[in-house]
Amino acid sequence: MNPIDTITADHRVVEQLYLTYEALDEFSDMEKQALADAILESLDMHADMMEALVFPKLADAAIDSVEEARVTLAEVKVVVDELMGMMPDEPEFDSKMRELKDAFDRHSAAEEGTFLPQLARSLGEGQLHEIGAALKDFKDAHTEVEEDGEAEEF
Repeated sequence: MNPIDTITADHRVVEQLYLTYEALDEFSDMEKQALADAILESLDMHADMMEALVFPKLADAAIDSVEEARVTLAEVKVVVDELMGMMPDEPEFDSKMRELKDAFDRHSAAEEGTFLPQLARSLGEGQLHEIGAALKDFKDAHTEVEEDGEAEEF
């Protein structure tokens, strides 16, 4: 299990959700809220996963981009928290969603541009496998079951 693949897959999911969200100009507030919720939940889970399982494992690793990844993730979390109680009909909702996308884009670029390549170079296969397995377990534990019985991963 490769943690780099898991982390970049999270980024691709959010990017796809945002592409759909940005095309929602003519959809109802309820549809917009559902998609915004999916984005917020995906980012919240990604942040929790990184903070609980990835960053702590790197305390002794020579990865100088860890701090940048943490800072950009913290920026994402601030905007996620601000959006959690907002509704799509509020005047600042769309601008906050754009602010979140910008913060996410910075975070994704920081992780994929420097952090993940350094992670791959700095850790051995065993450590990478250990982190990857922990990420898989975390994601499996956070898979929600919808009312119709199908599993939905955020």
